[in-house]
Amino acid sequence: MNTENDFLETLLKQGPQLSLEQYAVYRRNLRERLARAEREERSMRRIVFIVGGLAGVLWFGWAGFFINDVQALPGIVFVLLVALSVLVPVFGGYAVLLYFLKYRPRVRDAQQQEERALLLDLQRQIDQLRGQFSRPES
Repeated sequence: MNTENDFLETLLKQGPQLSLEQYAVYRRNLRERLARAEREERSMRRIVFIVGGLAGVLWFGWAGFFINDVQALPGIVFVLLVALSVLVPVFGGYAVLLYFLKYRPRVRDAQQQEERALLLDLQRQIDQLRGQFSRPES
C-alpha cells in the first residue's frame, strides 16, 4: 500500500478551493487558536508546578514538625496545616489530571489542525503552478 500516492490522489481530487483571502482568514484563526491553547497550557503547567512545590514544602514542613514537636504549635495553626496538607495534594492531583486530559490534548489538536491546513494548502499551490505552466508564454 502506497500511502503517499493515495494522499496525492486525494489532494488532486479535491473540490473547489478557498480564495486567497478566505484561506488567509482560516489560517489566521488556526494560528490564534493554537496560540490561545499554548498560552492556556503554559499557565496550567505553571499552576501544576506551583501546587506541586507547595505540596512538597507542606509535607516537608509537616514532617519537620512531627520530628520536633507538634504540640508546640497553636491549635489553629495545627488545624490549618492539616487542612492544607490534605487539600493541596488533592488540588494538585486534580490540576495534573486537568493538565494532561484537557490542556495538552487541546494543544496537540490545534497543532494537528495547523499541520493539516498546511498539507491541504498544497492543492492550492499545485493549482497555482499548473496555471502558471499552462499559460502560453508571450
